[in-house]
Parts: sequence; C-alpha cells; structure tokens
Amino acid sequence: MVAACKRADTGVGKWFHGRSTIHPITRKSTIQPSLQQTFDFVNIFVKAIKAIIIFIGTPISLITYAIQINSVHTKNLRERMNSGFEEIVTMNKIFESKLGLVNKEISVVNKEISVMNKIFEDRSNLENWSYPTL
Repeated sequence: MVAACKRADTGVGKWFHGRSTIHPITRKSTIQPSLQQTFDFVNIFVKAIKAIIIFIGTPISLITYAIQINSVHTKNLRERMNSGFEEIVTMNKIFESKLGLVNKEISVVNKEISVMNKIFEDRSNLENWSYPTL
C-alpha cells in the first residue's frame, strides 16, 4: 500500500512537473522537405516581424508616453503661469493706486512747502525775524 502511494505520488509529481515546465515541442514532420523549409522560412520571417514590431513599437510607445507627460506638465505650467500673471496684474494695479496716492500726498506737501516758503520770504524782509524753533 505504501509503495503504491509512493508510486502514485511520484506519478502525480511527474504529471505536474510536466505541466509546469516548458518543453520544446518536437514533432516529426510529415511535410515534404521543400515545404518544411518554406514553413521554417515563413515562421522565421513572422518571428522577425514580431521582433521588429516590438523593437520599434516599444520606443514609439515610450516616446508618445513622454510626449503625453510633457503636454500635461506644460498645461499645468501654463495654468500656473496664467494664475501667476493674474496675481501680478492685480499687484500692479494695487501698486499703481498706492503710487497715485503717494504722488497726491507729495503734491500736497509740495504745495504746503511752497506756501511756507512764501511766508518765510515775506517775513525775511523783517528785521530781527528768525525761523521758529521747535
């Protein structure tokens, strides 16, 4: 009984081993030699075409993938730049409005200075007059 189980186990193991490993298929051809050579040539030609397609197709697919990634990054960069330009335009408007306010304040101060200079010129003709001290 034990021997039968061992034989069955090795038989099952051989069967699974035979299914799990790749063995080259060897067939004895019944085709005539010239047809066999033609078949072999066509088979080699088909394998060569498959290899060429894989050899050319892989870099092309990688290039198209890189182009797609590049276009996505370019689009994201373009969107960021546009939003950045909008912020710059807004900051420029704020700066120009503040600069306008500063220019108005400077013109008011210049008018006050000119009025003060006129007053000092009028009083400079007086004797014993001096600038006020703070």
